[in-house]
Amino acid sequence: MSMFRLLLACTALAFATPVAAGPLEEANEIYKSGDLKAAYRFGLQRLEAGDYDTAFRLFRRLGATDSMAAAQDKIGRMFEEGLGVPQNFEQALNWYQMAAMQGDPEGQEGMGAMYQKGRGVERNYALALQWYQKAIGTGSVKAEERLASMYLAGEGVVQDFAEAAKWYRRAADKGNARAQERLGMLYQTGRGVGADLKEAAAWYRKAADQKNPEAQEALGTLLRQGQGVAKDPVAARRWYASAAQLGNAQAETALWQMYEQGEGPKDEAFAWNKALAEKGRARSQRTLGRMFEKGEAGRQNDTVAALWYRLAADQGDLEAQLALAKMYRHGKGVPQDNTEAYIWFMLVMIGSSPDASSGIDLAGQAKVELRRLSQFMPPSAVSEAKRRALAWKPVVRQ
Repeated sequence: MSMFRLLLACTALAFATPVAAGPLEEANEIYKSGDLKAAYRFGLQRLEAGDYDTAFRLFRRLGATDSMAAAQDKIGRMFEEGLGVPQNFEQALNWYQMAAMQGDPEGQEGMGAMYQKGRGVERNYALALQWYQKAIGTGSVKAEERLASMYLAGEGVVQDFAEAAKWYRRAADKGNARAQERLGMLYQTGRGVGADLKEAAAWYRKAADQKNPEAQEALGTLLRQGQGVAKDPVAARRWYASAAQLGNAQAETALWQMYEQGEGPKDEAFAWNKALAEKGRARSQRTLGRMFEKGEAGRQNDTVAALWYRLAADQGDLEAQLALAKMYRHGKGVPQDNTEAYIWFMLVMIGSSPDASSGIDLAGQAKVELRRLSQFMPPSAVSEAKRRALAWKPVVRQ
């Protein structure tokens, strides 16, 4: 579809769509007032509030009817990220191009990113570089960070850590959180700059304060280890928790490990694992099972322990499967059931191998228990247990 036809189609759709009461009605009134800048600001507010429908409709009017480049860029972002609309890289590219052709720096940066990632168009690092350079020339800080990433990875250019550091610093000095985090990484690893953990921590903190999860996780690790900063496990846990809440898996694992190793109050560990267990995290479900079984944090309940073990075991967590098998074997928290015990011990045997890093030989423990059970279980019961174990499928967490 040509850009002209796209503009006409979107204009017709924007005005044909009925506007409901509430934010949509307010957006419509602001737009009708003729104050397009106010309308754009309102669209940004709705976007930040997660009201993607209102934001998209308003940006679409501003971008299609009034050819506002900044609004066209926002429509491109929404299509690229699937915010309130189905993700569509081709549409994103079209809207970025409209904005870019008007000299909009963020639209130009968007074009560069699409070529760098190969989204909606064949990957082309040379064109990505050209668009980033145009965007930098018109004031895009994000384009400086993107250009740095190309030097860091050697995409379309000779890999050059010093050049990457230069562009990251330019963007970092202007407040770009991603650039601040990457610059911290370069100082931590000594690539392109002299290794300096204190400087790394300083840049990580700047980015962490802007809610960059990677920087929060990295800062947490420096605080935990006392590298570049004074050792502070309390602050480390706080940053890990913040990063984990923003979706950083490494931070979630690190915080879980801290609690497992006793680097934090039991009550705090219980609350953290409970929150994750309720979201379906198998290792936290297993940890809660152990805490209830062993009476950690002042809680002892074999029945509840077995329930948490079962949830983790159903997802294929081998340690939880072993713990659950032992509970069935001895009738702790569940009715004593040798067949169920055999099934779970066999699943551990099937799925595990000696873990040299932790020193836990799950398969070896399961093998011993299976041998004991086989001595007094009827052959028919053993055969049935084996059949059920071989037919077992893990539950996929949604």
